[in-house]
Amino acid sequence: ADLTPQDFRWGQGPARQGGEKRMKPSSSAPSAPFQSQFDKAKVVVDSRKSVYAKNLPFRATEGEIVAFFKPSGGTIVDVRRRRDPGSGNWKGFALVQFETAEQMEAACKLDGSQLQGRPISVNPAQVHTGPGDGQRAQREANPIADCWFCLSNPNAALNLVASVASECYLALDKGPINSPFHLLAVPIDHLSCTLDLKDSTFAELERYMGAVASCFASQGLDLVMFERYLKLKGREGGNHCHWNLVGVAKDQNVGPKLKEALSEGSGFAFREMKTKLNREDLREIVGDMEYVLVTLPDGSSLVHPIMRGERVPFNLVREALAKSMGCPERADWKQCRQTDDQEANAVAKFKAIFGQFDLM
Repeated sequence: ADLTPQDFRWGQGPARQGGEKRMKPSSSAPSAPFQSQFDKAKVVVDSRKSVYAKNLPFRATEGEIVAFFKPSGGTIVDVRRRRDPGSGNWKGFALVQFETAEQMEAACKLDGSQLQGRPISVNPAQVHTGPGDGQRAQREANPIADCWFCLSNPNAALNLVASVASECYLALDKGPINSPFHLLAVPIDHLSCTLDLKDSTFAELERYMGAVASCFASQGLDLVMFERYLKLKGREGGNHCHWNLVGVAKDQNVGPKLKEALSEGSGFAFREMKTKLNREDLREIVGDMEYVLVTLPDGSSLVHPIMRGERVPFNLVREALAKSMGCPERADWKQCRQTDDQEANAVAKFKAIFGQFDLM
């Protein structure tokens, strides 16, 4: 279920909105095809050797970015940067990969140095979350006493946990839209969002998603997934990353209905990613802003970066999904709560079905 402040055992604190202002389109965007100085075909992307550079001037060239990092003494093997599809300007973010992880760490010492009069934020790409990325991510990885998603919390609803792997776990939702086929996929470490996860954690999360998709398919169901990232600055440790995984009937055509409901009927602008979920693409769209991310049964995703001061209803995706599934009355998780016996039966039923697909 989407979560409301401290309303139930998977609860989180009150939402806080944040983000950055958008760059206005520029009429000076380059029109000629870009030719990189790096041989992209030979580059093996490795986030462990890459830095995430933020606040880059959109007029900064690849050569100027390389020159910016020259004082670190490392050898750059690739600069990954994209253009805004509307204006044609370069994005204000880039992933810069070095030959070694040690060179990457040395490059991070340039954090705060200026390029064209702008202070550039430089942090390890693997743990990027926003201002103070590396240190904050390391701090948040520790269990938080009052976080209901941390398994070490004695008050967590462990009776709903269905599977625990090395770095992630699955639990049934407290107020399911479709019991027992409404799950939460959660990293064990207390990390804020998908962009904050270690590569190994994200890989395991993807394995869980694939396993659940196969399990649901065996039951004649498609998989819809969504994540809402809120920084929750008023709470110790902030948000604990979690994904809702919901099984929907294949014959209900839920994917197109949900896409239309969010893209055209919600009043919020969602951008579509037509390929498999890619964190680099997601980072290019949202930067260090909060966001809403929905993955449809066909593998495409819808993303809405939450701008500074923008108020997005916490129940936005769940309400749209419930309506698309033909059960609008299940938009409110409070109307979907189960008794202890019902929860136990739901967990047992799901475990029996999921057993052959489980990671462990």
